[in-house]
Amino acid sequence: MRRQLLPRVGTAVVLASLTACGGTVDGSPQADPTATAAKLDAGNYKTSPTEVKAVAPADAWQQEAFLLADSVPAPWEIDPAFSKSTPKSGSTPVLSTARTGGMLDTTAGDKLTLAPQTGFVATASSIEGGRLAVGAFRYATEDEARRAVDLIAIRASNVGAPDGSPDNTEVVVLGNVENRRWTTLATVRGNMVLLGAAEVVGVGESSRLSAKAIAAQVEKIKNYKPTPKSAAVAVPEVPMDTADSMMKYTLSVDPGVDRSVLGLSAHVGYGDGYLSPHTFSLMIMQDSTERTNKYGIEQYAVRQGATLTRLKSEQTARFYFDDFVAPTTDTKATVPGIARENARCSELTSGGFRCGVWTGGRYTASVSGKNLQQAQQAASAQYLIMKQMPS
Repeated sequence: MRRQLLPRVGTAVVLASLTACGGTVDGSPQADPTATAAKLDAGNYKTSPTEVKAVAPADAWQQEAFLLADSVPAPWEIDPAFSKSTPKSGSTPVLSTARTGGMLDTTAGDKLTLAPQTGFVATASSIEGGRLAVGAFRYATEDEARRAVDLIAIRASNVGAPDGSPDNTEVVVLGNVENRRWTTLATVRGNMVLLGAAEVVGVGESSRLSAKAIAAQVEKIKNYKPTPKSAAVAVPEVPMDTADSMMKYTLSVDPGVDRSVLGLSAHVGYGDGYLSPHTFSLMIMQDSTERTNKYGIEQYAVRQGATLTRLKSEQTARFYFDDFVAPTTDTKATVPGIARENARCSELTSGGFRCGVWTGGRYTASVSGKNLQQAQQAASAQYLIMKQMPS
């Protein structure tokens, strides 16, 4: 059985953007001979705020997926043993039937010919190598959702939903991966297909965990407030920015990844969007509740190459910047032309550099680069963009 995965490059880009500490994003550093202390060297990075507009339907559906993710439980909330990053897979928006976040095997994936409007799958792994996934696919109507499940359901006399499953649950994947049992369950609630999957050692444990996962999803989906989709418009009218325009003031870098494979336009990168702390936690596959509470984090904005974070107050933003984004004990370099208290860079153990930026106020930013100059130029550009934010 083969799991359907996102392109490795795409996943790496998203995680680099989200964490700004786990990897780097390609850019093109370019020396600026006229740069002085009064004129920052931003290389060829954009230094003006850039609005995010949904040009292709997938642009908007990706943002809706992040809104939907607020109503997807975290795997570690279902079972605390699952709190590690999942190799070669990860939490993801679902924008194509060809990429279902590891929920479906090849057989079920090939049968799912009815594409959802959008979806989100949260995934995490255990120390032993097991995997737990939970998620929701949104369809235009309840009838479409039911037809989608009918396409992939395993209807056999010896196959039935395990004990603890919600009413009207179907088994859609049942098989083995190496020494682990893989079970995926699906059920319909309104126009939503809800799923839970477990890939662990033991048939009984796989059944128990998949049932527990889908039951948690059935409960949490009640919180979802979908953005309406009018049949009269091709691109759904999903808000593409926060009320305070966080996306607009986040540095955007083209990572050179073909976005058309997911239906995205050239204006929106895979993983671009504004995320709640819960959704951010799902995307990095780590429980960040403690971090959120410690620093007073309210919202994230992610674009290719940068993450902008809004905190409760200027005081908490400064604490977050000094303690987490750019710790003074971990500083390798500053950014020429910017005071050390506002921008600092550190070397990443995985290679490349990360720079943190704070211009005062409630917002901090992280950018990354393959070398120090590139990271410094990205930081300079982000600094100049943030200085244009309304006070």
